[in-house]
Amino acid sequence: MTKYMQRRFQQTGAFILVTVVFLMVAGGAMLYAMTNLSVVSSATNSLAHNGNMALAAAQSGLKYCLAGLETGDCLASPLIGGITTPAPAPCNIVIVQGCSVASAPAICTITSTAICPNVTPCPNPAEPFCGIKTLSIQIQKTAGGYQMIPASRQVVP
Repeated sequence: MTKYMQRRFQQTGAFILVTVVFLMVAGGAMLYAMTNLSVVSSATNSLAHNGNMALAAAQSGLKYCLAGLETGDCLASPLIGGITTPAPAPCNIVIVQGCSVASAPAICTITSTAICPNVTPCPNPAEPFCGIKTLSIQIQKTAGGYQMIPASRQVVP
């Protein structure tokens, strides 16, 4: 082999080495970016799920309180545990009742707040995975009991 051929093989080897190092660096950067994107996507999905669970739990709390008013006081329920759900429940539901069975006005308001999941750090503002929803609705005392006024339903910020 001539010196020209040896030099050409050395240049080709150097080019391949530089290409392999570049591809390793680029692949590592892409892997790091994909990992961060996956973590952000997972956190976003978790927050959306907890928010949806909290909304459903708050709606359930309103309906439960309305049913409780039919038979007595919605806050005196063993399922609500006074005014909040017990610890094993997936969400913590707090109901604020603006109605009294003894002296109910024609129209009053019930507010239900749900915090999901029902774990110790929630509702800490620094905890990004807590879903908190508050719903409020007006109810009207009728001859047959109580009835929700659908147009008065609000998601309270």
